[in-house]
This record gives sequence, structure tokens and C-alpha cells, in this order.
Amino acid sequence: MKEYFYFDYLLQKVKYANLLEYELNRRIYYYGQHFKNSFETTTNKKTFKRNALLQSGYFLYKKLLKGSNKQKPAIISSVYFNFGNDLKESGYQVYGIPWTLTREVSLIKLTEFIKINFFYKKLTSCNFNTLISEKFQKEIYDISILIDSVLVREKVKAVFIPQDVGFFERLLIQLCQKNNIPTFLVLHGSALRYGNTINDNKTDYLCVFGEILKNKLVESGFNPEKILITGHPVYSNYTIPNDLKFDFSNILVISKAMPGQPVEQVDKLKGRARDTNRLKDRGNSLLYLLFIKNALLSVGIKGATLRVHPSENSEWYLNFLGSDFFEIDKLSFTETLKKASLVIGPSSSFFLDALYAGVNYTIFEPLYDDGLDILNDPVGHPFDGSDKKIPVAQNENKLSEILKNKDKVDLSVLKDFVKPQLNLNIIKTIIQNHEKH
Repeated sequence: MKEYFYFDYLLQKVKYANLLEYELNRRIYYYGQHFKNSFETTTNKKTFKRNALLQSGYFLYKKLLKGSNKQKPAIISSVYFNFGNDLKESGYQVYGIPWTLTREVSLIKLTEFIKINFFYKKLTSCNFNTLISEKFQKEIYDISILIDSVLVREKVKAVFIPQDVGFFERLLIQLCQKNNIPTFLVLHGSALRYGNTINDNKTDYLCVFGEILKNKLVESGFNPEKILITGHPVYSNYTIPNDLKFDFSNILVISKAMPGQPVEQVDKLKGRARDTNRLKDRGNSLLYLLFIKNALLSVGIKGATLRVHPSENSEWYLNFLGSDFFEIDKLSFTETLKKASLVIGPSSSFFLDALYAGVNYTIFEPLYDDGLDILNDPVGHPFDGSDKKIPVAQNENKLSEILKNKDKVDLSVLKDFVKPQLNLNIIKTIIQNHEKH
């Protein structure tokens, strides 16, 4: 069988194709009005240049204002939550990622920031042909040399990132491996991408919240020695609720968002069998909500609040579905959960957020006969129905049944998902061991 997939071809022809995979895929798949910022929307280059000048001014102001403690070992982190603060308490000076502004002070000089920032703007806005050009490959080489010199000059001891998809994340991983600097990927949600060993597997170590997440990743092929159970920077300090709200006074529905690039790749497959993104149907994102609407109507519910993914265009949904049943959620993440009396949604990190907020999360994942979801992606634990303590609706009728019976998630599962106390001692030991070699 002939194997046709554009990225496989580019891997043979373009020097830094592997680093560019996310950006290349965005040019191909991140289109359509269902996205808030479709990549095919015209970019204003003058605005980019003006913003770059403003960012450079702010960068210099913050660098002079905050300063840094050069006596403490340097760490770079772009991880969510308060993970950086926990690292600081462990005795490190935490710096932000070098390619954009962050809350943390930066390791790089102003001239370096300007050079990296302009490259970053070009990387995220230029067309496909520019990305794969020889000229741009040379620019990538120059940026890699610059960042490599920063890592060495500042004696960086470790790097922490939330994903290994983006260009700079992959570049950092490669440069750190070259310089014997340990890299850590800190998972930020409970909706893991199982079934392969490509996603989230490029760093030296993978930090997860609890035992069940490690077990499931090992089952899918990950090396158990690289997975560290650290606990959660936020939820490890929370008390597990005594009960979950499950009533129909304020129902929150989470959309089934289409990704802007392939999110699942099976490393044993090639060609079109590997390119799962080709069969995604954005109509099924609408169908998903119609299923939920019908199930809610079957138990007498006349309306619900809809929270779309930050990448999605809520007006697009309303243009198709109308506003007679769904009302778009415009509150903050925290306010939304405080107000909600029940959450219905797909595979999402919102699952843990809702449970810790004391609100039941009813999982709705309609599946094809081959086990894939309606956007042609695999479904992993706990969204696959494999845990009897976690009710999962895989069709509209089952969702109606769960709603009628008010079947709740058994809160005892949380102890498996999140370690009771955050402990970064194992990370500190790993960093110290690397320094000795």
C-alpha cells in the first residue's frame, strides 16, 4: 500500500521539520470559523512590530525591577498552576521561558529577547512555504545557537514544560539533552492522550498527579522509570468534598472542541492510517451538543449554559444551534464552577476541576463501533467507561438514564488521581545527580 502523509515527506526534505511539526500542522488544519482565531485570518504585521517594541520595553522594565538571585541554581519553567513557586521554595531561582514575556524574570539579555521575539513572531505568522524554506532553516539554526549559549552561560540546571508539541519546547528538549540538563514535562490535566508513546514522551521525565495516571501511561507503553508521581500544585492541598452537587438548577455543558492539529498519533502506523486528523467532522461538534440538548429535554430541562474551549468561536455555535436553549458562559473559570449545579462534557481536565469544586462531572463520550470518539480520536481513562466508579454515557440514551438516576462519580477515585501532598524531593534529587555527571 502506498503511504501518503505530507509530514512524513517533509521529514526527509526539511532539516528542522520535526521542530516545526506543530506550526506546519496549524497551517493545514487550524482553519474555519469554528475557531476563534483561524490561522487563515489575515495577520497585521504592523501590529506585530508595534507589539514587539512594547514587549521589549516591558521586558527591560521588569528585568530591572525584579532582578534575580544568581546565588541560587537556575531553572526554566513554563508550567501552569503554581509549580514555579513550589520550585522556588525548594531552593531554585525560577526563570521564564526565553521566547515570550512571562511573570518570571528572564535569563536572557534585552538584545537576545528582541532577536528571539522577532523570530517567534515570524514563526507563528509566516506561511507554510516560508517555514520549510532553506532561509528559515538557517534562522532556526541561529536561534538554536543563541538559546544553547544562554543555557550554558547561565548554568541552567533543569527545564520544566507543560507539553512537547511546540517548536521551542522541542528545541529546548534537544538542547538540554545535548548539555546534560534534565527536562521535565508536567502534565496539566486528567485527559491524557493514551494509546501511543509519541505524545508527552520527549522529555527525560514526566510528572503526573497520582498513581492511576502513571499506571495508565505505563500500560500504553511508557517507561515507568521516567514517570514521577509528584502530586498536584493546587489539588494536593485541597480537601476532598463530602458530596457532589447534582441538580438541574444551573447545568454547565462543555463543548467537544476540534483540535487545530492531529492530537493522536500511533507510532506503529504510517501514511493515512497515522493521520487521524483527516476524518474529523466539525459537524460532529454540533451533533455532540444536539445529543446533550435532547437528553436534557427528555428530563424536562429547558436550557443550559455552554462553555466553549478558549480556541473556539462561540458565535459560530450559536449561528447553528440558536440561543433558545444554550446560553454562552462568559464568567471566569472559578466563577463558572461556583455557579454550576452539574457539568456535562467530554474528555477534559475540567473533570477534576469540577469534582474538587464539589460539582458532578457527567462524562458524555459517544463512540463509533471501533471505539473512537466522534472526532475520530481514542478515548482514555477515566473517560472510556473502564472504571465502574465513574459513570460514562457513550450514547444519548445512556446520558438520559444517568440524568434521570442522578448517577454521581464516586469521590473515592480522587485519591488515585491526585497524591495527597505535593512532593518535589525526587525532582531535586534528579537535578543534583545530573550536576554530578
